[in-house]
Amino acid sequence: MREAASEKSLEYGYGGVVTGYASNMDLVNHYCSVFHADHLAMLHPYQIAIYEDEATELRDVYDFEWTDEEI
Repeated sequence: MREAASEKSLEYGYGGVVTGYASNMDLVNHYCSVFHADHLAMLHPYQIAIYEDEATELRDVYDFEWTDEEI
């Protein structure tokens, strides 16, 4: 779902930047190695950010269709 968040970030004028919180350090390490995220740990020990260049790569690699339809 990170690619959808990046697309919405781009749409709202934030350059595709995504920040969030992983649930544990293993996921932080996964996001850092696979998605080239940065481990911020400013507001939360597992806080990460994916910046513009990495977000562009993320959107190029992963495809999604955004929908507001409820499931």
